[in-house]
Amino acid sequence: FEDYTNIEVVISVNNINLVNVGGYVYEVSNGYINIIETKGQFEARELAVAKEVAKAEIIASTGSYSIDVEEYLIAVEACETIEAVETAKIEAIEAIEATIASYVALVGNVGYTSVVNALNAAQAGDVVTLLNNVELTTALVLDKEITLDGNGYTLTSTADRAINVNCAKEVTIKNLTIVNGSNVERAINVIQKPATLVIDNVEAEGFKYAINVAASAKGSLIEINN
Repeated sequence: FEDYTNIEVVISVNNINLVNVGGYVYEVSNGYINIIETKGQFEARELAVAKEVAKAEIIASTGSYSIDVEEYLIAVEACETIEAVETAKIEAIEAIEATIASYVALVGNVGYTSVVNALNAAQAGDVVTLLNNVELTTALVLDKEITLDGNGYTLTSTADRAINVNCAKEVTIKNLTIVNGSNVERAINVIQKPATLVIDNVEAEGFKYAINVAASAKGSLIEINN
């Protein structure tokens, strides 16, 4: 080699050394020197590795949430330099973090920016979990056999009823504080029979009636486990 200062040992195993000389990778073994990779091949391999690492980090940034990251992975794959890959990765992770921060409710591992949208998407047997405090101007309608888990957060309502239970099967509301935001009379209003409503660790603040069973829901079963 003419310039020994640019020699960098890449791998050294069992007396076989891979060295990088000015971007060219050579194999040095038992006194023999063989070029095994051109500069272009070396750089292409480094870029490919950087892309795979970036993609893995982007996918990992979604955590337990189900988030479509395909557009970010495509953007990384289209990059032509390692620097561009790093920029695309950072932008993708920042966008994913912003998406997660915007969620207020969760159904399974899918996040929603609206608790109403989460309830609409939920199927019988699902649990809708709050991820933040919620303020509503219309009644929250529970019309499926689901569980609304407040997860310790607060629902503040300015509707005439905070929550309407309109389901002939079992509905559970738990771990929730319901706050009267503006002269709301009823916190939970049961309007369909034969409903079974399970209340577990729920507080209602500022309402005339914490739970109201309408005449149309006569015969409903209310189980309170506070």
